[in-house]
Amino acid sequence: FTDSPLEHIAHRNSHTGYVELWPLISREDEKNTSAKNQLVRQIANSIEQWLSNGMMLESKERPVNAGDIMILVRTRTDLVDKLARALKRRNIPVAGIDRMKLSDNLVVQDLIALGNFLILPDDDLTLACVLKSPIGNISEDALFELAYNRSGQTLWQRLAQAGGDPTIHDVYTLLKNLRAKVDFSAPYELYSYLLDTCGIRRHFTGRMGIEYGEAIDEFLSQALVYEKSHVASMQGFLHWLANSESEIKRDMEASQNMVRIMTIHAAKGLQSPIVILPDTCSKPMVKDKILWNHSHSLPLWPTNVKVADDLYKELRKDEHSAIMAEYRRQLYVAMTRAEDILLIGGYSEKGSEATEDSWYNLIKTGLS
Repeated sequence: FTDSPLEHIAHRNSHTGYVELWPLISREDEKNTSAKNQLVRQIANSIEQWLSNGMMLESKERPVNAGDIMILVRTRTDLVDKLARALKRRNIPVAGIDRMKLSDNLVVQDLIALGNFLILPDDDLTLACVLKSPIGNISEDALFELAYNRSGQTLWQRLAQAGGDPTIHDVYTLLKNLRAKVDFSAPYELYSYLLDTCGIRRHFTGRMGIEYGEAIDEFLSQALVYEKSHVASMQGFLHWLANSESEIKRDMEASQNMVRIMTIHAAKGLQSPIVILPDTCSKPMVKDKILWNHSHSLPLWPTNVKVADDLYKELRKDEHSAIMAEYRRQLYVAMTRAEDILLIGGYSEKGSEATEDSWYNLIKTGLS
């Protein structure tokens, strides 16, 4: 199979469980597209075809919908973001990753940038980020006109003088109003006023998708958590948030009619008619670390393998065996999430075949 390795599934009359191993993508194509991006494009194009062509799901006696598809990854990497973006570009509803660190979310980063601007309005770069975000909602050209040839003025000073454009006037009025409030309002109160009273929440969900509303709600919840045990100040809240490990957790089982992208660990207990495993060539690494010698109750400090003694090498080998055993158990969990169709893909950016003990080759050996 070349351009669309999955479309033949639509022509099957019936099945009692179907597994397909796609050809490994192991090098750049003629357009200098990386192997990872080729696989992402292949998956997104195939899902688009299933949904637009009305591919039948025989076990349900109805066409496939987005909620029938689950994409499982071993770990959270940029592959998840690439898949989500590719699906959204094709107007395919996608629930995104099951959890992520709050400060990694784009909406939260924009809200943090606003807080930093309110504390230090002379920071031109931070203000530029706010203006380009859904908060300011101004175009690239408008930002260039503001920022170029300012003759020593700060961007905030320039913004105050550029009142001709209604959009720029509105954003200046909004930011000026927020600056007047920041010293007297608690972070939750200020951000609630911005997002709900001023309607900026609609700007975020309109540009970035309704699922980003979860990040906004979690951000506001963290502001309340902070205020319960700290003196309410914007600077203190931003510092506290930067050092916290808050995560956004989504109920993926409740994601209706949306493609789900999840880690295998989070998918335990869930199933889906169609499961795609795109990340089958990556493997866990045995990191250099202190190993414990249980027989002598002594720690062994990590050292260069070339000069390590036999005892350390033996313990390291045992550690590797335990990690690989868990790696194979994780594959079993992943494969058994599929109710009807299991699709396995893999990529290697180094232009070589997958290693012998990778998931891809374990499955290939099993199917052969």
